[in-house]
Amino acid sequence: MVGDEKMKFTLIRPGRADINTQFSLIRPAFNGVPAAKYEYQFCRESVMNLGASFYQLKGHGASVRFIGYVTGDNEYLILAMTGKGLKQAAPHIIEAVRSQGYRSIKYHTVRPGMTRLLRSFGFKVIKTSGAESVLSLNLYKSNRQEAIRAGYGLTRNAETGFARPVYHRPQMMPVMFMNTGGL
Repeated sequence: MVGDEKMKFTLIRPGRADINTQFSLIRPAFNGVPAAKYEYQFCRESVMNLGASFYQLKGHGASVRFIGYVTGDNEYLILAMTGKGLKQAAPHIIEAVRSQGYRSIKYHTVRPGMTRLLRSFGFKVIKTSGAESVLSLNLYKSNRQEAIRAGYGLTRNAETGFARPVYHRPQMMPVMFMNTGGL
């Protein structure tokens, strides 16, 4: 993992006793978003139905919660993110997503500051509509991406039930991150 090993990902499971509190902590991510109520409800339902995953990344001054969703195109879409220390957390999130073999990370934002921050990590603005920007970070160069696609498949981890990428050499892909239920 990038930099400090003391950053820790925690999966916030839908069955937690404090799940409503956890959702209230991510709700500020929707401030200023067109159709915020709908977007929030979609995220909430996706997590509760195991179609998306809810994480907290914590360590060294950073405490970030985010909801991620894997698309049919093998892209990791961050549906919502909030907290403090986003600049410190971003490299850890990027590396964790990259290690799972996803093709790219996508993020929608209405905040110019978030656009600037993500661009500093290599994200490109691929679409704008009004105040909203869609950013994407390609995680693999085209040759490597094609090689990955050639050997790519999904399997369910018997212990956790989470989908994980499998390659011809699976030792390259540690199981540590994404709940991709709903694929």
